Amino acid sequence: MTWTGAEVSVVAGPSVVAYPPGARYGPRRLADFELVWLLSGEARWTWRHAGRHGALTLRPGELLLARPGLHDEFRWSGHRTTHHGYVHFTLPAGAEPVDWPWRRRLTEHDPITALLRYLLWVGGHHGATHPRIAQVVGAVVDLFGNGPLTPPSRVRHDPVERLLDAVATAWAAGPRPVSLAELSRACAMSPAHLSRLFTARYGTPPGVALELVRLSLAADLLVRSDLTVARIARTVGFEDPLYFSRRFRLRYGQPPSTWRTGGRDPRAPLDRRGLGPLAWRLTDRHP
Repeated sequence: MTWTGAEVSVVAGPSVVAYPPGARYGPRRLADFELVWLLSGEARWTWRHAGRHGALTLRPGELLLARPGLHDEFRWSGHRTTHHGYVHFTLPAGAEPVDWPWRRRLTEHDPITALLRYLLWVGGHHGATHPRIAQVVGAVVDLFGNGPLTPPSRVRHDPVERLLDAVATAWAAGPRPVSLAELSRACAMSPAHLSRLFTARYGTPPGVALELVRLSLAADLLVRSDLTVARIARTVGFEDPLYFSRRFRLRYGQPPSTWRTGGRDPRAPLDRRGLGPLAWRLTDRHP
């Protein structure tokens, strides 16, 4: 379930409060939704809601979502100052699934973590009435309730994972062709069997898939740099610019020079084959 900025109404915040050691807040009855996240310190939170009750110890890296009608109380650390961020808001009627969690533990790379930082930045620089606040709160609550998308787990000793590790190592100094024989040696497996395993997972033989990744990098450079076609070809591992142009035209339907003036989606050939996750895994598109 998602909401637009117009459907989320911010009541108070976002802001940060510093609580001295031993401070308490409550008991209170909450009239709206509230997101609370600790930046430092610790808190003990007790609550009653819809015939249920409980208690949680809150620490940095955790996000709490309190519901309207809830009775709760906070007891802050008795040993040090505690800082927490908060924002109060309302959602459209009926937008509270019963299976929402009360608390979610965040990680460094969880998108919610970045959104909360941005939420405080926008509020601090532009005020709580800025329309972007409601949009960000909607995104945070959607991710909180439904959970961020998680990458597929990597299976230890999986031959295809070893193949991808070998490609990443070979590409450390820049993308280049990597033969199946080279990959099979790195994986201690016959080329034919390794190719079958890779194709079963990605639907495309490894040589074709890796070339498509290199061509997508070239397509980006064609429209986002002033490098010559020959320089771009070498950058993605094609020593012969003419051969690069032929392979590019085969996959993109036009020569590199034409793509440079009107190309739009460098990932299109990858996405048609479902190879976006492979490209993400192997390239430095992300930090």
